Amino acid sequence: MTRKKNWIQLLHAEIERSRKLPFAWGSFDCALFACNCVLAITGVDPAVEFRGKYSDEEGVAKLFQSQGGSLESLAAAVAAKIGMPETRLGFAGRGDLVLVNNSLDGSFSRALGIVGMNGPIALCASEKGLARIHARRWLRGWKV
Repeated sequence: MTRKKNWIQLLHAEIERSRKLPFAWGSFDCALFACNCVLAITGVDPAVEFRGKYSDEEGVAKLFQSQGGSLESLAAAVAAKIGMPETRLGFAGRGDLVLVNNSLDGSFSRALGIVGMNGPIALCASEKGLARIHARRWLRGWKV
């Protein structure tokens, strides 16, 4: 997968555009935000097969069930299919895709995010806007 020449500006623009969007399953959720960022910086849409196929948590669960059972298995399969190799978390950098523990209350909740513009922070779409997830809560990463 090749990033566009001006990918840093494109990533920044996508992040800024996304700050104004309300969370909505199937149109702006953690996976689609991350995929929108990948699309912006590469021109490849990792979510092309899934856009418009769900609109609530039940639809997400059915999608996961059909693709290996979890967000993690779906992300890994799509990443492999489009040429995004898995990377050690210490090597995940700006614009890379990461699977994170998105829980703030001690429970375990997984989400997809994109490594953002500043330091070891991934951004994930959440019901409270773009959440900032520190690298210590990253679980897996893929090079974009």
